[in-house]
Amino acid sequence: MVALTQTLADRGRAVREAVLDAGFGLTVLVRSATRLVPDLRLRWRFLLDQLVVCGVTPLPVVGIVGVFTGMLLALQIGIELQAYGQAERLSDILGVILFREMGPFMTAMILTASVGAGMAAEIGTMAVSEELDGLECLSIDPVSFLCLPRILALALMAPLLTFIGNVLGVLGGAIVCRTQLSVPASIYFRNVFDSLRADPDCPRRSCRARCKPSSSGSSSRPSPAPPACARAAAPSGSAARCAAPS
Repeated sequence: MVALTQTLADRGRAVREAVLDAGFGLTVLVRSATRLVPDLRLRWRFLLDQLVVCGVTPLPVVGIVGVFTGMLLALQIGIELQAYGQAERLSDILGVILFREMGPFMTAMILTASVGAGMAAEIGTMAVSEELDGLECLSIDPVSFLCLPRILALALMAPLLTFIGNVLGVLGGAIVCRTQLSVPASIYFRNVFDSLRADPDCPRRSCRARCKPSSSGSSSRPSPAPPACARAAAPSGSAARCAAPS
């Protein structure tokens, strides 16, 4: 009974500390957002420094990880697709994986491990050496002086680094597809662009124009549904075509 009580107390203490940490982080974020407009003109030089730290410093790591991730995914998935004669469909899978799922997560982990750890160590050292107390004695808000430039720099550079990592991953996959799977680069990049469109079932503008329902007919009857659009499965990689449902 004593052991059970001690276990529950430890779990409750851990949950309480997690909630307090989350609340502290949310408080810092809200305070930074409230000080964004009045203090940004005073912190723009610090913001430029943090843009370099958050954008230029992790760029080589993001590039290397992105290229090799695209190459590994293309090699592992492409071998299986080639056994079924569908190696051209690798670009569709790779584009969706990198741009919608794996690319943002990969970039966020790199920023957390490199930039985030450095920021935490820097601010922690300042807290131990009582530099934060010195800022408060000078009537300088530590959140506005230290947290605002860093949060804003991360918010601006994270999408840019994600896009760069995704593009490099697609290029790495293109190298593997051309050298190992014998997929032409034109077909590869065309399929990547088609997979990232908002309407993947109707990827071509000409196909969309032909798939629009006709405006003629009685106004009392509902307009017919547009026919489905599908890419041609010809091995020559022909353009998409519209196939009306039977």
